[in-house]
Amino acid sequence: MEHNPFQKFNERVLLLAVIGFISFLPSSSSQPSDLAARVMKYRDSSINPCDNFYAFACGGFTETDKADDYHLGAMATKNMKKLIQKGTASNAKPYKLIDDIYKTCVNKNARGQQALELIKKIIKSLGNWPVLEGDKWKEDDFNWVDFTGNAKKVGYNINYFLDWEPKRHGLSKFEYVLEMSPTAIESFMAKKPSQKQIYMEYRLKIAELLGATGTFAKDMAEALDFEGKLLNISTKKCQMSNFTIQELQQKWPSINWIEFVGKTLTPFTEANKPLLMVSDPAALTELVDILAKTPKRVQASYAIWKIVQYSVPYLTEEFRDVQKKFYQVVGYLEEPLEDSCVEMVKKYAGIALQYLHLSQYQSSQVTVRKMVEYIQNAMIKMVESSKTMDGVTKDKGVKAVKGTPVTIGPMEELIIPEGLERYYVGARVVEDNLLQTVLNLNLVKIKKPSSCVDSEEPGIPDVVEGRLHVPTTMIPGPFFNETRPMYMNFGASGTYISTGLADFFFPRENRNQDSVKKQLECFQHYYDDLSSETKRKNLQRNRFHEDLIVQRLGFRNSWAAYRTYAAQHGAEPSLPGLPYSVDQLFWISFAQSTCSQYYELKEQRDINNNRFNAVEYMMTKVLSTVPEISEAFQCPLGSTLNPLHKCAW
Repeated sequence: MEHNPFQKFNERVLLLAVIGFISFLPSSSSQPSDLAARVMKYRDSSINPCDNFYAFACGGFTETDKADDYHLGAMATKNMKKLIQKGTASNAKPYKLIDDIYKTCVNKNARGQQALELIKKIIKSLGNWPVLEGDKWKEDDFNWVDFTGNAKKVGYNINYFLDWEPKRHGLSKFEYVLEMSPTAIESFMAKKPSQKQIYMEYRLKIAELLGATGTFAKDMAEALDFEGKLLNISTKKCQMSNFTIQELQQKWPSINWIEFVGKTLTPFTEANKPLLMVSDPAALTELVDILAKTPKRVQASYAIWKIVQYSVPYLTEEFRDVQKKFYQVVGYLEEPLEDSCVEMVKKYAGIALQYLHLSQYQSSQVTVRKMVEYIQNAMIKMVESSKTMDGVTKDKGVKAVKGTPVTIGPMEELIIPEGLERYYVGARVVEDNLLQTVLNLNLVKIKKPSSCVDSEEPGIPDVVEGRLHVPTTMIPGPFFNETRPMYMNFGASGTYISTGLADFFFPRENRNQDSVKKQLECFQHYYDDLSSETKRKNLQRNRFHEDLIVQRLGFRNSWAAYRTYAAQHGAEPSLPGLPYSVDQLFWISFAQSTCSQYYELKEQRDINNNRFNAVEYMMTKVLSTVPEISEAFQCPLGSTLNPLHKCAW
C-alpha cells in the first residue's frame, strides 16, 4: 500500500505535524502585521535558535493559543455555510446539486407523510417487520445476507451485521475491509440498566407510531439484547488480514461467501477483482457464532429497527418530537437545522463544493503551479549536480521530477466540467421528499466512497503514485496564501511539496552502492549521541536515516527554489517589527507550522542531559543537516544547529 510520506514520517519521529486547519481563511490574516504578531506570539526569544530551534520557534505557544485554531476552524465553517446558502445560480448539474440538496433539506415540507409512506413501503419490500406483523411474519422469508444487499440497493448504507468498508490502496485502487456492525447505542445504553431502559422506551414509542400493537415489546426487547451482544464483540483492527473468497469460505463455512460478496459488494463497486480484508478475524468468528445462535425473527427485528432509526429525522413531526425528547434525556445536542443541512451538502456534494470554492481562487492556483514549477526545476538541478547518483539514476530522477503532474483539488479527471458531471450521474434530488433524496444520494455515494483524495485531509500537498496533489484546503490555508510573502509560502507549503517530490524519486534501491555507502553510514550514525538507547534502537529499526536524507533534500531544494524565485521577481521585504531576515523567516515559517500539534506532545526534557524532549531532539537533528538554516541564523561551528560532524548527500 502507498503511504503518505509525511504520515510515515509522523509515525516514526513525530516531526512534520500538521495543524488541522481548514481553508477559506480571511485575507486579513495574511497581512504583514498579523503575520509578524503571530511569529512573535509563538516564539520564545529567550532561547537561542542555534541551541534548540523548535523551542525557539514554538516555545511561546501556549494552550490558549489553540484558540487561533478554533477561530480559523469556526471561520472556515462560517464561510462554507455562506458559500452554500447564497446559492450557485448555476445550471451545471454538480453546482445545482449543491443548491437542490440544501433547499430540500431546509424545506420542512420535504419531511413528513410522504417519507412515512416511503418507509412503510420499504419495510414491506424487505420482508416486513416482526414488530408490526406479529404472528403473520414468516421466518423463512428472512436471510441476513439478502437483507443486507437489498437494503443497500434501496439506499440504506447501514452495517447491520457485516459489511464492507472501502480503504484507499494507493491512488487508483481500493481494498474492501470486512467490518463488524458499528452499533450506535453506546452513548445511550452503555452498561447502565437505566440508560438501556431509556433507549428501549424510545424504540417502543417509535414502533407504536408506525402501528405496532399487541405483544410487540417482546420482539423489541430481544432485538435490543441482540444489539447489545453486537456491542460487546471486542474488535481489534490492528489484527487486519488479507483473505480470498476461498479462504473466507474455509475459515467461516457457515456463510456462503460467494453469495455474500455478490450481494453486498459486487453491485456497489467498479472494481473487477476487489482486494478483500478482514478487520479482525477473531471478532468475525464471534459474530458468526452469535448469528448462528440468534433466531431469524430477532435478526429481522433488529435490522428493520436500524432502518427505522436512520429514517426518523425525515418522518412526520410526531416521530421527530419523540426523537427530540429522547435526545434531551440522554444529553445529546441536536444541530440547528441550517447547520445539519450544510453538513448534508458537504457529505453528498462535497467534491462539487470544493471545485466551487477553487473557482474563486483562480490566481492562487496559478501561483501554486508556478511555485511547484520552481521547486521542480530546483530539484532537477539538484539531481543533475548530485555526486552520489550515477548517470542512469540521474536520468530516472530528472524524468520522474519533470513528469510529475500536478492536481489541484480532489481529482484530475474532475477538473473539466464533463468529468464532474459524470461523477454525479444518478444524483437525483426529490424536492418534496428528503428521505428519498438521501437514499438516492446514498446509492451514488456507495459506489464512490473514496474515489477522490480525501477532502478532510489537512491542507498539505502530497505526492501519491507519481502525482502531486494539492488539496483544496491549501488554497488559501495556513501553508499557503497568495497575499502573504512568498518566502513564507515556500517555507511552509513549498517545503512539503519539495519533500514529497524528494521522497518520490529518492533512489533507495541504490543505497548499497559503494558511491553512497559512506554518506549513508554517516546518517545511520547521526543519532549516536542520543542518550536513550531504546529510542536510538527504534530509530535504527525504522530506517529513519533514509527519511532524514529525504528531508534534507526537500528542505534544501525548497530553499533553492525560493532563491531562484526571489532573483527573478525581486527581493521581498521582511515582516515589520521583527528582528528577522527573510532567510530566517523562511525557516521559522516551516517550524511554526508544527507548533499547534506539538504543544500536545510536549514531554519532559530527558534527552542528552535534559536539554531536549523527543520532539525537540528530532527537529534539531533534521534541521542540523541543512547548512542553509545555520547560515541564516549565523550559528557558530559546534552549536547544535551547526555541528562539527555533518552528513552530506
